[in-house]
Amino acid sequence: MRQHPETTPQQLDHIVKTRFKPWFKKKVEKDEIDGPRFMDLLEGPALKVMTFETCQVNGYKFSTSSASGSGVVVKGTLHENNLDYYGQLIEIVRLIYQGCNHVYLFKCIWFDSLGNGVRIDKNRVVTVDITSRLRSNEVFILASQASQVYYAPSVLDPRSKIYTEVKSKKSSD
Repeated sequence: MRQHPETTPQQLDHIVKTRFKPWFKKKVEKDEIDGPRFMDLLEGPALKVMTFETCQVNGYKFSTSSASGSGVVVKGTLHENNLDYYGQLIEIVRLIYQGCNHVYLFKCIWFDSLGNGVRIDKNRVVTVDITSRLRSNEVFILASQASQVYYAPSVLDPRSKIYTEVKSKKSSD
């Protein structure tokens, strides 16, 4: 891939959204990319989707109905810096494609990782303001991208909306 340092992240996002699908479809049709499964995916998902209250993925049991199983974190980058995005799971969606293919998506409320909503202290303890919101239209992630976290109330001020992130153990089921 060619590097274009003058391209902004917004411009790059637009390029990917408008040019990737036609480019990828051409590659698959010319057999430059192997597999009929890719053609099924290029056709897009069925118009019907399924929603669930729980989902087991990456060794975690996520749930939309309990506060304990609804915390999510996604590893990300912003301008070549690592940046974790913290959120709360509100919906689990399964998109169904031709050929019995499917993908799970998590719809989340994202806390403001870019402003003061998420802080990391010198001991790497993460605190999250659960009233903060990330300004973004990107509410869905692939379920496979998610790790689970719990948000525990502050010990210093239990009535505060600042919660401490506690990493979840993977379930054995």
